[in-house]
Amino acid sequence: MGMARSLRSLWRVVALFLVLAGWVLAATSARATGSAGSSTAIRFAATKSFKTGASPQQVAFADFDGNGTVDLLTANQGTHTLSLHRGRGDGTFRKAVPIRAGIVHPLAIATADMNGDGDPDAVLVNGLRPSRVVVLLGNGAGRFSRSTFRGGHRSQWVITADLNGDGIPTWRRRTRAVASR
Repeated sequence: MGMARSLRSLWRVVALFLVLAGWVLAATSARATGSAGSSTAIRFAATKSFKTGASPQQVAFADFDGNGTVDLLTANQGTHTLSLHRGRGDGTFRKAVPIRAGIVHPLAIATADMNGDGDPDAVLVNGLRPSRVVVLLGNGAGRFSRSTFRGGHRSQWVITADLNGDGIPTWRRRTRAVASR
């Protein structure tokens, strides 16, 4: 019963994501064509690369250092680390600060305020057998305290969301066929 409820909640989150993605695409399309239907080119700034640890797998964005700008956090499998790039507020980032992941081969990363203190936190899985889940509680200054949990069998991704409507984010990891906490 509990697993079925968890899967239904997970699918609701996925459906909500797809609806929101559709809205973003529709808004972008409307902005690109203009109100009169004429085509207006969307221009992007030049590409900029940022050095991370070896073999970055996923990226997450949040204001990890509390300065009001978006920071970038990567999960680096090759160095068993995370790379925190502090945002400058202009779309660029400072040099990476390496953070020990607490697990080997971090694969997937998600962010949310997991403990309700107002600071963004990160959740990692490593996809190994047996898998590990790490919850990194942010302190709002770009530093984290770490807790590690057993994660089941080869967790491939992780999401954070308020899945049960209590106002507190929970995390879910995905293995081959089972989502769990």
